[in-house]
Amino acid sequence: MKVAIFENEYPQFKTLFDGFNLIYFGGKLDIKDFKSSQEFGDLLKLNGYNVLIVDIDLSIVSKMDGYQLITEVLRLQITNPKIMVLTGHNAMKEKLKEHHLPDYPIISKPLTLASIKAAFEYYNLI
Repeated sequence: MKVAIFENEYPQFKTLFDGFNLIYFGGKLDIKDFKSSQEFGDLLKLNGYNVLIVDIDLSIVSKMDGYQLITEVLRLQITNPKIMVLTGHNAMKEKLKEHHLPDYPIISKPLTLASIKAAFEYYNLI
């Protein structure tokens, strides 16, 4: 399963995602991280991914924040990856509604194995 993570601070979370991968997927997840929206390149290539994890804030050097990135994915009708939101904001469900976005599973910061697992379970991937 291919996973794209848009998170400018991914090195801080890499160990946790590696552990999650080993525990729940036997190390078989193919995880790629991107520090900014433009680092990925052509967003249509996201059709090749199963999971898209998006940090809402991203980096100040990112052309799009997480809301804009998700909106663009929806506009392009990229339907393959299951979208998960990575955030430290407490009221993210309401914020998604304010941006007219669906109710995606939230992976809350500080990250835990349980919050990552819950997001994957939301889509029955575990």
